[in-house]
Amino acid sequence: MIDIRVALQAKRVLSLADRIGARDPQFCA
Repeated sequence: MIDIRVALQAKRVLSLADRIGARDPQFCA
């Protein structure tokens, strides 16, 4: 079972990565 806090943190990190990736395509690649 996944800890809710871990899931929320992962979601936050992914959201941040999406924001950075949108600004910097090289980051995604």
